[in-house]
Amino acid sequence: MTHTTELPKVTMSVTPPPASKPRDGGRVVLWDVELLARSPLFWPIARAFERLADETAGDGSSFPQPETIDAALAGSAGIRFERQRPVPRRRPRSRSPDSMYDARSAREGCVPTRPGSWHDLMNALVWATFPLAKRALHTRQHGLVVPAAPGESARRPRELDALALFDEGGLVVKREPSATETLTEEELAAEIEAGKATALVFGHAIYEGIVLGRSAPLASVVCVSCHLPDVDEALAEVVADRARLVEPSAMLRLRAAERLVPVNR
Repeated sequence: MTHTTELPKVTMSVTPPPASKPRDGGRVVLWDVELLARSPLFWPIARAFERLADETAGDGSSFPQPETIDAALAGSAGIRFERQRPVPRRRPRSRSPDSMYDARSAREGCVPTRPGSWHDLMNALVWATFPLAKRALHTRQHGLVVPAAPGESARRPRELDALALFDEGGLVVKREPSATETLTEEELAAEIEAGKATALVFGHAIYEGIVLGRSAPLASVVCVSCHLPDVDEALAEVVADRARLVEPSAMLRLRAAERLVPVNR
């Protein structure tokens, strides 16, 4: 069955509401139901956010608990969001790959989610917007984890670094199916600003940064040639291709700034 992502067309104000109060580890106490007004870069996850806002309508001032996130987003994400169990203060020096985050999503169909964490909330919204690409990414990451031998440090391939960079700070650029030529970063940015290509934030850390008022980061870019409703499927194919995303430096980098969103978006 061909999957098509229904990406919303929304009009947003760019006037930010009062900032939330972050605490340790990027966590926040306040839940902001006006989140989408912070930046037009939020437009890809708008529909998922609206489902979550509807789920919290009875208690709009409280940060959504993992159980609420699961009720609102699990259906579209195709995965469960479970409250993360407390992490022991002393972790074993060597962990089985099957106990790690990627294994839980790829093998068990669940995403450990911390209560009160904007980072994990943004991750859930991205899962609900790009379910095929997220599953392909974590399945590939899980396959790359090599357990450390006794007394040795775990080996981390550059391919895993590239995937992690895109997962946290990725930007997918949709170009027309006929647009196959290779572009420089400057040419790609100009194409996006001219409305000839569409930029969608994929990395949940970028979304978290907008909420917490951080400056726009350099995003790792993946280009797909498809129509807009097929972005998730096209991106999943790129992510699953072991010949692609093998080195962080091989990806184009663009500043994830509001100028990448057309005015009429």
